[in-house]
Amino acid sequence: MGVPGQDLYRALARALWLATGLILALWFLHTVFFVVLLFALAFVLVLVLNPPVTWLEQRRVPRVVGALLVCGLVASAFALLGWLVVPRLADQLTHLARNLPGYIRALEGRLSVSLRRYPTVQAWLHPGGQALMARLPSMPSVLGRIGSYTLSLFELAACVIVLVSTVVYSLIRPRPLLENYLMVLPVALRDRAQRAFTRGSRMVVGWIYAHLIIGAIEAVCAGIFLALIHVPGSLVWASFTFFAELVPRIGPYVMAVPPILEALALSPMKALYVVGFYIALNETMGTFVLPFLWGREMDLHPVSLLFAVLALARAFGLLGALLAVPITGFVKAFYEEFYLSTRPHGKDAEQRTEEMLNREVTPAHTPAEHQARASPPED
Repeated sequence: MGVPGQDLYRALARALWLATGLILALWFLHTVFFVVLLFALAFVLVLVLNPPVTWLEQRRVPRVVGALLVCGLVASAFALLGWLVVPRLADQLTHLARNLPGYIRALEGRLSVSLRRYPTVQAWLHPGGQALMARLPSMPSVLGRIGSYTLSLFELAACVIVLVSTVVYSLIRPRPLLENYLMVLPVALRDRAQRAFTRGSRMVVGWIYAHLIIGAIEAVCAGIFLALIHVPGSLVWASFTFFAELVPRIGPYVMAVPPILEALALSPMKALYVVGFYIALNETMGTFVLPFLWGREMDLHPVSLLFAVLALARAFGLLGALLAVPITGFVKAFYEEFYLSTRPHGKDAEQRTEEMLNREVTPAHTPAEHQARASPPED
């Protein structure tokens, strides 16, 4: 038996080393977290591009050729989209920037007329003769608040090179990465790890493919509607709408703010039309069409998605919001495989849920009665 003083000293030393290691690990993670997010984005892109590469490989196309072919097609599609859309976007953005002061002055005039019975609000709109436009934040200040991380042009180019290189190399040789992922785990946990990874990857692929369909439908509908009611910059807002569903439930409403404000400067009734259109479009797509496209693979509750989007956007900015859905999908898959699958599931879970919804209190049961309720009846 050891001396009590020596045992206490060893325990304190072990606790001190553990606390020091934990602090260093947290400091290192905080320092390199942007790199972690960058590689998480690369991981998501690899999962999305892997199905067509694997499909080509199953048809005897070498994986190197298939990966380069798929990456080349994606890059060509983005280049073609930029060549077709970017010039028109630039023209419309220039037009919007040139006419924005006039829109704001018109909006200011309409608000002043509408709020003439509320002198306090009018004083806020014109504090000491200061116009509403002077109170609005400048574009650089707004862009500076979008994310927690800002990059210079050189850093952005370096990140793009690292991202593309990581995606291409991972697509060409994914098997060593997957083998190392399984080898770090005990043999008893590898089946669960395999199932969790497969379910998480299916969720990510289902999410991005559903977004492509939903984004295209929403962009076309928004562009046609805004053009029909003569809201300037309809192509710009339609292009933004295409990417809105990358941030589920919140992104579409955020993207709807600029066209609503622009329509309000032209006509209050026109602004109401735009508000009603975006609400109907977003709720129809988000409530009925998107769950149908996701299917069973992307079984995520909207409340979970909202929490993940807000939490990751607050912590890590725009990149965190974009990665909220894939991260939530993988967390759900690993949670169910490694935790819920090991928990005993009683046959009365649905009954207890209904009782909680109806605020009913069930009588307390002894441990033997709990076991009898949770166990299936014998034949």
